[in-house]
Amino acid sequence: MGYEKWGFDEERVRNRVENRKVIKVERLKKKLENLMRRKHGEGPQESGNVVNLSGMEIPINVKEILEQGLKFCVKHGDEIEKLIGEVERIEDKDLGIEVFGEIERELRREGRQREEREGTREKLKIKEAKNWLSTNRLLVIKADKGGGICVIGQEEYDKKLKEVILNDKVKLEKKDPTRSLTIKVNKVINKNLIMNQDEKESLKATGCEAPKPKGLIKLHKDGQPCRPIIPMLKSPTRKLGQWLYDKIREYEFRSKWSCTGGEEISKEIREKWKIGMRFISMDVKDLYPSVPVREGIEILTKWMKEVGLVNKQEDEDDWKEICKVVVTSNYFEYEGQFYSIIEGSPMGSPLSGVLAELWLRKMEGELIEEEIVKGNIGWYRRYVDDIIIGYDDERKLTEMKNKIKNWHKNLVVTWEEPDEDGWLSFLDLKIKGGEELGIGIFRKEVSKPMYVRWDSYGDIKTKMSGLNYMCRRVWKYSINEEERKKEIRWIRKVFKEHGFPEQTVERCIFRWKMRVRKENQDEVKGRKEGRWTGLTYLRNVTERISRKLKINGRQVFVKKGKSLEEEFVGQKKKKDKKSIMDRRWDKKGVYRVQCGVCGRAYIGETGVSIKIRMKQHLREIKNKDWGVDKKGRVWGNAIAKHVWDGECKIKGVGELSVLHLNIQKDVSGILVC
Repeated sequence: MGYEKWGFDEERVRNRVENRKVIKVERLKKKLENLMRRKHGEGPQESGNVVNLSGMEIPINVKEILEQGLKFCVKHGDEIEKLIGEVERIEDKDLGIEVFGEIERELRREGRQREEREGTREKLKIKEAKNWLSTNRLLVIKADKGGGICVIGQEEYDKKLKEVILNDKVKLEKKDPTRSLTIKVNKVINKNLIMNQDEKESLKATGCEAPKPKGLIKLHKDGQPCRPIIPMLKSPTRKLGQWLYDKIREYEFRSKWSCTGGEEISKEIREKWKIGMRFISMDVKDLYPSVPVREGIEILTKWMKEVGLVNKQEDEDDWKEICKVVVTSNYFEYEGQFYSIIEGSPMGSPLSGVLAELWLRKMEGELIEEEIVKGNIGWYRRYVDDIIIGYDDERKLTEMKNKIKNWHKNLVVTWEEPDEDGWLSFLDLKIKGGEELGIGIFRKEVSKPMYVRWDSYGDIKTKMSGLNYMCRRVWKYSINEEERKKEIRWIRKVFKEHGFPEQTVERCIFRWKMRVRKENQDEVKGRKEGRWTGLTYLRNVTERISRKLKINGRQVFVKKGKSLEEEFVGQKKKKDKKSIMDRRWDKKGVYRVQCGVCGRAYIGETGVSIKIRMKQHLREIKNKDWGVDKKGRVWGNAIAKHVWDGECKIKGVGELSVLHLNIQKDVSGILVC
């Protein structure tokens, strides 16, 4: 064939062509399999970052969207309008004109239309995923710990939430307490002498609604239970509770045994550890719901007197009344019924953390301090409800366990011993005691670790935040050198999976290594001076605008784009027709009652709520409130006549429909034939 003339090896060329054919065929087969799985909804139940608890197959296209992580941002198309509005607010006109020039150049840039099309495709994918989840009554819930995402059915989620919120610590109320609590809170605000008039006006409860509980799924525990959270954002006590919390924050209310996190723990263990010291951890079970309310109020008011927040005797009664109304007025609405919390303090209340901290602080003052003085335990530290203890004598530790167990009936703790290899997990650390000290990084294997991906539509600082934290931790924490090498290998692997360039990861690891080694690493940087300007992120534009603003003495922060968490998590579930009618029944207006047998209907108007009017109709039907006078004229209720005059029966309020609300037109009651 003449290959020898040109220096080609014929056999080698044929082999290369055949290999390329095989590779292409394999790639096409794989593509076909993916398309078939997407079409028929096949695939694994759990994969990567998404944990499927629904029992349904998640389509590939929905799973691909969710596996990008809840912090992944996409382009939404309104960035230019937002950015123009932000630039227009810049007082410096010359600077504003210059910035507008950058935006105009970006709009004319080649490849702009391609980016717009990509953003549109992403939005369509998200819309399809949301529609599929909504159609199948599925919810996307954040995991309680880690970066996991849980897909769960609405019924299963409601069941898990109901198990943890409806217990012996709540009481069913006969009616919505929102109005009575609003009056109570405003009365307390008006009569106290602590606040000035402006504060009273700003703290008054207005536009309040009953809190509705939500839950986070604990994927790291057996059975995947739910952690309940009761957001108090619109509750009557929200403003007053936040005001009281801000006053308390002006003073130091944390225990001297509290720690700030893993960095402080790792350094202190290095200093305090002695040969033979072992470690054990203790976790307070359900801390917030376990805090005794009355005792908590007494502890809080006593502490306020000690620190000088309460100065006069007459002020003490006002402070105590404010604390009482904030702590004891916790309630929530669930499935149309209202429950008050009679014991404990819910997650979501501003004062829950303060009460829990002061309650445990009391326990430490009565028990732990004495044990440390006696030498029964060598070291003690607490982070919220997680406690770590260093000890030498097993017998003395057992005695302390019994004292903690008998201290208060509400205090229930669980103890965690080291594993078979001698490692004890505490916060984000794993610690080994005994003859040799070992400290490393610990993470719960609940799901695939998830950070902001490199291809997320957002500012580079937002993308680098997760990597910066990991690199800072690996050099700041006082861990063993071998454990540090393991952690660096883990960082390289994980962020490579997130699409980060290898050079970027290596540069970040090295930069933090040098930064920590500097002598001035502990110096606290003050807030940068200059006016701050917030900018919406627009690729290749926000960066240039930021540089120009910084040159002119302005500081810039980039606003976070709309993430998948905002798209999927916390969506309002579709309410059925009955729940919509329940809300309309509480209003006045025109209504229609239709017979389910013959199809005839009664249309009327009421000045009271439609629910009350329907009860009146049912009572009139029961009492046969109708008749015919001597002249043959029908009197009484037309619906009652229709029921008792023939064979038709209108049963209950399920056949009531609302035609119009708050209509001003006078419509008399008629029986439509």
